[in-house]
Amino acid sequence: MSVPISNRPKSQMNILDKRIPRNPKYANVQSTIDTGDSLTKFLKRNEDLRASKKQQTGEIFKRMKVSTLIQLIIQVADINSFENLKNGED
Repeated sequence: MSVPISNRPKSQMNILDKRIPRNPKYANVQSTIDTGDSLTKFLKRNEDLRASKKQQTGEIFKRMKVSTLIQLIIQVADINSFENLKNGED
């Protein structure tokens, strides 16, 4: 059995152009290099903020806690009572 001999020269492939095989075990691992703010980071952060909000698409106002609503009602009542006293003295 003889080995066929070819006159074609082998192509010289640059070692840096060689493709690195991917390991599916580490497919979700990201690099830890922080190069500062970029458009992709901004969009990801914006998407995370939008997902964490409880605001529905049709709502105009932001939601507030019950304690904040009570404080607001108390402040409005104080202002109204002050104005009623002021108008009553005139």
